[in-house]
Amino acid sequence: MWPLLPKKRDDAAPSESASPKSPEEAAPIVARLRSHIEAKPQEPATYRVLGNVYCNLQDYKQAIGYYRKAIELSPNDADLHCYTGYAYQQMRSYPQALTSYQRALALRPTASLYDVLGDLCYLLGQHQQALVYYHAGLKLDPAGTHGHFNMAQILMAIGRPKDAIEHLEAVIARQPRAAEAYSDLGVAASLLGDHDRALANLKKAIKLDGRNAVFYHNYGIVLARQGKQKDAKAWLEKALKLDPQHPQTRRMLGIIQNGRIRAHTTKLDPPEGTTGKLTR
Repeated sequence: MWPLLPKKRDDAAPSESASPKSPEEAAPIVARLRSHIEAKPQEPATYRVLGNVYCNLQDYKQAIGYYRKAIELSPNDADLHCYTGYAYQQMRSYPQALTSYQRALALRPTASLYDVLGDLCYLLGQHQQALVYYHAGLKLDPAGTHGHFNMAQILMAIGRPKDAIEHLEAVIARQPRAAEAYSDLGVAASLLGDHDRALANLKKAIKLDGRNAVFYHNYGIVLARQGKQKDAKAWLEKALKLDPQHPQTRRMLGIIQNGRIRAHTTKLDPPEGTTGKLTR
């Protein structure tokens, strides 16, 4: 299984202001904006732009201070709540990010905001609430794939691979070249004991992205589950060539080479801290 799919959406970094790349570049802009605040302290737009400047400098704590001041003056601005959520998210303050995005959602419900909230709930281990948010997002945007993909991740994580397959098939129907979806479909099929279907889907994933070590690793594990240890070893060695540092592949090769493998002990590659890699 894979990290959440990157997607530009409501939680995207603020970009409506000048984007200085260094504190030196930012200094004259900040000085002008602060002078403007001294003259007109009740204009939320100035605080918002200052927040954007600091956000672009990755000084998220400063950015949040300015966004919160802007929100005091303009509490119904959904974008301000989104920007605040983004800054908290970059600081890995996920509960605070969740609260900010929830406030934005209350003001302006969008499919992408539901996706963001689903991602954060997944990060926080709130799997059932994440499913609720993703489902709501798909009702607003039935053609979306983000919710389907991540619902499948959660359903496999909580032991419901059969339900996950439905969502992965929906992703593939919309994105026929989504290699990760074919790989996860293979994982789900193998978890259900349908190893032939698992191998077929993993082959499709490898055909679409032949440089991904995880696909080869999973293909080898499915073969091991079938008792085909020699073939499994060959595929795991291919995975190791692509990713020499992959600890799970090294461990499984050691088990096979020592003749200690049993079909029920083999594991497909698990979620790699999936929600810990929001990019989005």
